[in-house]
Amino acid sequence: MQIQRRIVDGKSRRFTLTTGDGLTNLLVALVGLRDPLVAQIDPTVEMLYHGSAFERVTAFQFGFADGISACTKMTAAEVEQRRKNLPKDLLEQGQTGEFLITQDSVRSAVDALNKQFSPKNPPVVSFDQPSCPDARTSPPASYCPSTNTINVDMNKLVVMGTSLGRGTPLDTKPTVVFGDYTAYSVLLSRYMLAMQNQRGGLSLDNESAGMRTACLTGVATTKLVTDPNFKLSGGDLDEAVTGVLTNGMVAANVNGDSVPSAFARLDAFRTGVLGDEDRCYKRWQ
Repeated sequence: MQIQRRIVDGKSRRFTLTTGDGLTNLLVALVGLRDPLVAQIDPTVEMLYHGSAFERVTAFQFGFADGISACTKMTAAEVEQRRKNLPKDLLEQGQTGEFLITQDSVRSAVDALNKQFSPKNPPVVSFDQPSCPDARTSPPASYCPSTNTINVDMNKLVVMGTSLGRGTPLDTKPTVVFGDYTAYSVLLSRYMLAMQNQRGGLSLDNESAGMRTACLTGVATTKLVTDPNFKLSGGDLDEAVTGVLTNGMVAANVNGDSVPSAFARLDAFRTGVLGDEDRCYKRWQ
């Protein structure tokens, strides 16, 4: 990780690496080397050696940001501590961990979020795609502040959650992992815009709003791990990572404008998964 940082900083005489596509491609490669989600066929093999996609990009970003000292702190105990609040369940043979994306499942997700965050004025879900006077629509899911409504385009949400990369910049790369939580994480991000709107005093239409939203979506993802009605499987976090790297909607502001840097988007999402709401609000005011 520190080697890549030195290259990005221009300290290599032989190699160059951009902070945009260069780092994005590195992160995609890390996703491709993740551990399999299906439970080991051999019951004597209990260890997962490579880590999930989320764990691999987390390790890379730790090293990139903080250098060798951050890498030396990654012990088995530290990794186990970091894993304790993340989805753990591996899939049994023959299972996919995927669920149909329907209007009912969207409502269930929002109900689960209402239980976790207890807003005084919960946002309303609409499937009618009405116009919004103070924000642009951004399918597959948009948030309208003036009406406190999350507008969902079901057709586009289903495509996002079931298509193997269709319509993304990385659609030719088989290593990335798409699935239902690629779509649900975008839905969560629009809900977290509603939470920011109710908090008051925060701009929802700039880049900081996008970063804050990605961070808060990470917080919401961790909270849903223990929700009995919307339980996440081991692969869901990796599906969210793929969405953050490709479509970027998790890190979009209220107008659907996403933070340009995939590396920055992922950093914000990871911060939320491993942190809390206060960290998100303090870092991106």
